[in-house]
Formats: sequence, C-alpha cells, structure tokens
Amino acid sequence: MLHFLIPVAAAQTGDEAAAGTLFQVEMLIFRYTDPARTTAEIPRQPRPDMANRLEDDLARLDAGQPTAGMDSGTDSGARTIRLVAEDRWQLQNAAQRLRRLDAYDVIAHIAWTQTAENAAIAVPADISILGVNPAVLSGKVTLFQRRFLHLGMELTLGSAGTDNRVTGSAMTNIRSGNRALPAINESRRIRLERLNYFDQPQFGVLALVTRAP
Repeated sequence: MLHFLIPVAAAQTGDEAAAGTLFQVEMLIFRYTDPARTTAEIPRQPRPDMANRLEDDLARLDAGQPTAGMDSGTDSGARTIRLVAEDRWQLQNAAQRLRRLDAYDVIAHIAWTQTAENAAIAVPADISILGVNPAVLSGKVTLFQRRFLHLGMELTLGSAGTDNRVTGSAMTNIRSGNRALPAINESRRIRLERLNYFDQPQFGVLALVTRAP
C-alpha cells in the first residue's frame, strides 16, 4: 500500500474520528496506458513493488493547507456531499506529474467533503454525482468508520475510459463475450493526511482524506 506523508499545518496524528467530523476526500483516478508492456516509469509488478515505483515517480507532494472551499452540495442519503472547488484540491501537483508520464492517463480528479458514518449506516456516494462521466468510470465510494476510518470503493472502468492504446488483457476483457470491464472493489483502513493507493492491472486510484476546517 502506498503512503505519502502530506505536510500540513497542525496535522493530527490520530486516525480516530469523532461523530460529526467533516472530512475532505480527494481522489485521482488514472489509467495505465499500456498494461501489457514494461515501461521505465512503472513496470507491471506485484503491488508493493509497483507502489514503490509510483512513489519514486511522484516524489513528495508540496506542503499545503487542507482548506475546503465548497461550491455545491447534494444530499446523498445519510449525509450531505459538498463538492470542493478546484483551487482547494491538494493533489494537483500529483496529477500534473502523472500527466507528464507516458505510462499514465488521468481520467478523473474529484474532491468533496462529508462526514464519516458508522459502517452499519454509511451510505455510498455515487461518483456520477461528483461529476464523473459514467461512460468513463462508474461506481461508488464509501467513507465510514469502525474504530478507525475506512475507505471503500466499487469502481468500474467504462468502455469510454479505454482506447486503442490499451493492449493485452484489458482489451481482451472489453472485447470478449462476457464484456468484463476492469474494476476495483476494495475496502480498507486509511490514514489521514496520507496518500492511499488502490489499484488493479488496468487503472489505479490515489485517495487523500484530511480533516476539513
């Protein structure tokens, strides 16, 4: 699992959250442009090695204050999702670095604020309400807590999220009779103020969760 320390002012080290705490969640979703090849940037390897190479590519993020400017809100069941203005996103530098590397293609960058409900009542947020084109990427994201914070995602890369640069198993799945599409279905404990890395052979996600002011 990939972890970067994000240097922020007055960062809190504990990952436990009091009821009603407001969090900013930011996700950078990127596609591997050619999963079949071995590239200088990131070879197709088991997760620990691949995470280390990606960490080398991105290096440490610049320091920044995790402030949340909100431009719109939408009710999503048990809690309200509020979109965060782009000038308050904290992964802009990481996105720019990925775009400069031929091995990656950024397909979505989103950020919002919400509370983290108990796992028994947490309601997933459909990423379509966060501005992601479902033809490119569809699915849901759930921020919840047991004792510690957890982030779960069920994401599927749509046919519009692939193109003829994708080769090998990815295109075999897309064109086969069962129409299987690349997907990430995972839930795990996450660390506040650190990058959390989710991936599968065709695409990956960098997720950053911080306390919103």
